[in-house]
Amino acid sequence: FDVRTGRRGGLQIRPGVGFTGLWVDYRIDGSNFAQADRSYFHVAPHLDLALEWRPCVTSRWWLSGSVGQTLTCLMPSSNKMNLFDANLRVNFDFARRWTVYLETSYRYIDWHDDQTVRNHIHVEYGPTIGAGLIFRF
Repeated sequence: FDVRTGRRGGLQIRPGVGFTGLWVDYRIDGSNFAQADRSYFHVAPHLDLALEWRPCVTSRWWLSGSVGQTLTCLMPSSNKMNLFDANLRVNFDFARRWTVYLETSYRYIDWHDDQTVRNHIHVEYGPTIGAGLIFRF
């Protein structure tokens, strides 16, 4: 969706729906040749929202960001995955096809099941800081 912000600026709003997958496979070797193998795969639906704001149509500077969240209420099984992802980026178009950017982001994943010996994964990435270069064909 394109929304005008003033006489020259513009805001793009991009909602989205998707699926996030988690695949874990590990093996533990213990003393006296004891071993444990586990492998599991889980998928969860999520909603996304991406924004892109250009303060002026002719401006070479612009901001973009995105946020995503799994919909745990739509997961009927005892396997629950909670994912939250957020990103904020400052972009600069230094040529017609080239953009350089600085960004910060955060990602949180929490997954568990109801087995007798439970699996529980809890991972947080961030806040992170990054830089990148984009080339458009």
